[in-house]
Amino acid sequence: RAAGYRTAGFSAGALSGSRWGLGRGFELYRDPDRFETKGDRQTAYVEEYLESIDGQPFFLFVNYFDPHAMFQAPEEFEALFGVDELRDRIDELPMWNRVGRGDNEAWQAVVSGAAEPHPDANAYLEAAYGAEVAFMDHQIGRLMAFLQHRGLYESSTIILAADHGELLGEHGLYSHGCRLDPELTE
Repeated sequence: RAAGYRTAGFSAGALSGSRWGLGRGFELYRDPDRFETKGDRQTAYVEEYLESIDGQPFFLFVNYFDPHAMFQAPEEFEALFGVDELRDRIDELPMWNRVGRGDNEAWQAVVSGAAEPHPDANAYLEAAYGAEVAFMDHQIGRLMAFLQHRGLYESSTIILAADHGELLGEHGLYSHGCRLDPELTE
């Protein structure tokens, strides 16, 4: 900022919100809408900001949060992975049917081991997670295209990083907390 750069951060998940100190030093730091800002809204916020700085040099932090439970990508991305059909296959499985409807309490129960692992449930989770990753990837592509359109891409240094992977039934486990399995770290 002292060197003349505009600085802005956009957090899409509460765990990277300003309450944890991550907004320090930014001229603008946008916390998520409630717990999470969906990727399409996040990209729109960033595009709006970039329109406002009118060619000034900038440092930008953009956090996307979509591939986190509850996995609920937009319909067109779920269709790419057959999520609806796989959701129908878990309709008769106790606890899993509630997870398929977006019930966070049921998901927490699954994570704590209260639901029996099932191949259909794992297939559903893999597809729903894949749909969210594809949606996020699409939003990152949208942001890159915006930078190109505005003539900012070629002069930008772009660094992409992930914070963790996800256990989707491997080892009979789900989620990503408190473990260092290769599925989470690689």
